[in-house]
Amino acid sequence: MKNFITFSLVLFMAVTTATAQEKPISKEKIHENKESEDKYGYTAAVKAGNTIYVSGVAARGPMNEAIPKVYNRIAKILEKYGATMQNVVKETVFTTQYDELLKYNDLRKEFYKGDFPSATWVQISRLFTAEVVLEVEVTAVLANK
Repeated sequence: MKNFITFSLVLFMAVTTATAQEKPISKEKIHENKESEDKYGYTAAVKAGNTIYVSGVAARGPMNEAIPKVYNRIAKILEKYGATMQNVVKETVFTTQYDELLKYNDLRKEFYKGDFPSATWVQISRLFTAEVVLEVEVTAVLANK
């Protein structure tokens, strides 16, 4: 009897899991360059529920020019979903020039208008192409309707 109950439980869990996974989530996608996105296998931004996930937005240096380029592009993507930089709750920054990022951090901070998200900054040896000095990805949340 014990084996039957264990088997029944395992079968129930397997069927429940399989059924739950068959229901796709609703995703609203924004494309910046569909041809490039298809080539490399990503989407510029995806909205699932009230959450917006913006893929890494990159720019070449110098850093004082790269920062505004990146954050202006992120702001434009968020705008397409009716969001602003104040909807950003998480930011991940990748850079090849950490000291330069720190030097020009005030340029970045202007975009958040004092409402800073949770953040992780990482220095790496190389980004998508060798000329890119900064790449930023963000997660934003829209207010419940």
